[in-house]
Amino acid sequence: MIHGFRVPAASAFVQDDFKVRSNLTLNLGLRWEYDGLFYDKYGENTDIWPSLINTVPVPGTTPATGTLAGYVVPSNYNFPANPAPPVGGVFQNNKKIVTQNSPSIANFAPRVGFAWKPLASDRFVVRGGAGYFYDRVGQNIFNKGPQQNSPYAVPIYQTSAANYFSTLAQPYAPTALGWTPRWVNINTATQTGTSSNISTILASPVYLTPLTYEWSLNVQYEFAPTWVLELGYVGSRSIHQVPDPSFIQQLERQINQAQLASPTNPINGITTNTVANASLRVPYLGFSPSGLGDDQTIGDSKYNSLQATVRKQFSHGLQLQASYTYSRSFTTTAFVEVNDQTKPEPYGLNPAYRPQRFAINYSYDLPFGHHDALLGKIANGWNVAGVTVVQDGLPLTIEDTRGGSIYGFGPGATIASTAEFAAGMGPANVATPGGVEARLGGATGGLGYFNKAAFGVTPVIGNGTGYGNSGYSILLGPGQFNFDAALQKTTKVGGIHEDATLVFRSEFFNAFNHPQFSSPTGSQLDVSKSTFGQITLASVNPRLIQFALKYVF
Repeated sequence: MIHGFRVPAASAFVQDDFKVRSNLTLNLGLRWEYDGLFYDKYGENTDIWPSLINTVPVPGTTPATGTLAGYVVPSNYNFPANPAPPVGGVFQNNKKIVTQNSPSIANFAPRVGFAWKPLASDRFVVRGGAGYFYDRVGQNIFNKGPQQNSPYAVPIYQTSAANYFSTLAQPYAPTALGWTPRWVNINTATQTGTSSNISTILASPVYLTPLTYEWSLNVQYEFAPTWVLELGYVGSRSIHQVPDPSFIQQLERQINQAQLASPTNPINGITTNTVANASLRVPYLGFSPSGLGDDQTIGDSKYNSLQATVRKQFSHGLQLQASYTYSRSFTTTAFVEVNDQTKPEPYGLNPAYRPQRFAINYSYDLPFGHHDALLGKIANGWNVAGVTVVQDGLPLTIEDTRGGSIYGFGPGATIASTAEFAAGMGPANVATPGGVEARLGGATGGLGYFNKAAFGVTPVIGNGTGYGNSGYSILLGPGQFNFDAALQKTTKVGGIHEDATLVFRSEFFNAFNHPQFSSPTGSQLDVSKSTFGQITLASVNPRLIQFALKYVF
């Protein structure tokens, strides 16, 4: 395929400083951005608008007479001569992009900052600022669906057992190109049926520009010569964000989750709930329950933190900085594909944040005095430096891949179900007692990091399962206490240049050889797996010592 991707963009910015008083300065700015959306100059983009999936395939139809209602092509798409457009309900947009909305021309981003010295002394300063910050949606996010849709692109990749037929002569399965009509055959008498079960990805018909609000307030006080204390509050709020791929397998919200049917609330004529008829209880017939992934700008996150720093500027051979952060961060972007897809995106503790973090770095010229001759070569130029980090673990969500099967998901699906608490159990019962080393599980024979008795099985619905009730980010993983240090000797040796020096450096990573462990991941967070609760990886290496010798001239 040949693509000619284009994306228009423009921006303008004005800023100025205002000296309000001798002790107060304001910085005001305004940025305007036009963040266009990607399009293909050849029109080789296709999308699906759920609002146009208004034609219900007639029961008993076959793939040959199905419908293409819902598919959208851009204004510069070249239809084939035969059949002439419209093709089976395909809609042609009046824009070169595939979304219903045009990029906003009203993305104004004000910024304001100030520096204030409230006292006559220069030792106390207050600074602060706030602003709007827009961001462009990356091509790999927005254009992923339009590049993989019919008729010009049909994904044919396969892995693992699905690739059993592959040979050098035939590496891919024979796949017909073109549109795949949508069809369904429902037998209400037997409460069964068949469906085209199409799986595809779409770019949300309404795509908004991601926006982040940021603000901070900081106080600096020189409480002693060369010693400065900083106290600050830093916060942010992000809206219209794309889901974060570092947390989840995919990026899409599955909008075709099967609904629960009953005699008083039939779904497409179906009144019972079975795993087999899930594809007949979906909002958009012809697509599989996990086959209509919508790339949406629906992410939302919040962050607030208290930050404290003590800094000693270099004097008497010592330079030191110690900082502590206490923060709270919530997000929806990590939980797009967890539990009920028909409900608003849930907030949970951000899996990438650590509630408390303390870090200290230092450099100290050892006070052995200054000596001449041979004694000076031995005693002069010694320095010790290091970085120590102490921090909480990352928030963890417990899953059960057996959950959600009645909704068309379950084992192997991209939608995860949280685990179900056992009767009388809750978040306070999840952690096992003792230190991390006693909770590794597996070959160590420990209890494991989680209390298995805290969890049961997900609710039974029909002949399948529902979602668990254990919530998101319900406990923290192992923390970290890491001590890195270096000892360095600098000796003036002359040679090529009279001031040339020889620097010998020894570095100690994880100097005290303190075991530090990574959080459980994958199957270790799944109550249905035998590896549940096991920790098998370290977060840092065992003690590592390295030496370096450098001639500086």
